[in-house]
Amino acid sequence: MRKKLSLAVGATALALLMSSCFVVQSFTVLDYTLKPGQATKAQFTLRPSNADNAAGVPFNGPHYQFVLLGVPTGGDLTALTAKWGTNGLFGGPLTMAVNGGLVAAIGGACGSFGLDLTDITGVTWKAFITPVKIRDRNQFENKAIVQVGFKAQADAVSGDNWQVFGVAGDWIDDGDDTFSGGDFFACAGIESATVQIIAA
Repeated sequence: MRKKLSLAVGATALALLMSSCFVVQSFTVLDYTLKPGQATKAQFTLRPSNADNAAGVPFNGPHYQFVLLGVPTGGDLTALTAKWGTNGLFGGPLTMAVNGGLVAAIGGACGSFGLDLTDITGVTWKAFITPVKIRDRNQFENKAIVQVGFKAQADAVSGDNWQVFGVAGDWIDDGDDTFSGGDFFACAGIESATVQIIAA
C-alpha cells in the first residue's frame, strides 16, 4: 500500500512548512483558445518549501518531481511532452520522462483540500517525472517553471469547452528507484483550467 502525504497547499504558513519540496503557486494555460490542431502549454509555477532540507523534518533530501496533466477522456485534447525548469533554475531545463506507471503507483495517495486524485473521473492522465532528483536548496525567492504541451485534435469542434487538470508533487523514493511499498507520494496541488475551441 502506498503511503500518503496530503497537503493543503497555500492554506496557511504551517501548511507550507509541512509541504513537499516544491509547492504549486499557480497553474495556467498559456493560450486558452485553441483552433483545431493548435498546440499550447499548461504551465506550473512551483516555489520551494523547506521540507526537504530542514533539520529534523522526515524525508530530508532531494526528490523526484512529477506533474500530471489530465484531459477529458474522449474529448478534443491530447497531452504531449513536459519540461522541468524552463526558466533555467533548479537543474532545468530538463525533459521529463513519460511514466505510464506513476498514476497507478500513486493511487489515492495524492490529495489537496480534501480532493484526491481518484475523485477526478472522466479524465485521461499523462504522467511525467524528472530524470533526476531535484534539490530546492531552500531558495525560496526563486521558482521552477514546468510546462506541459497539449493540443486540440484536428477534428476538434468549434464551441466545445474543455477542462484540463494539473497535479504536481514529489515521489519520495525509499532508495530502490522503483515504485514500491516503502515510497511516499506528496501532492503539492491539484488545479484546473478551461480551454475553449474556436473556429479555424
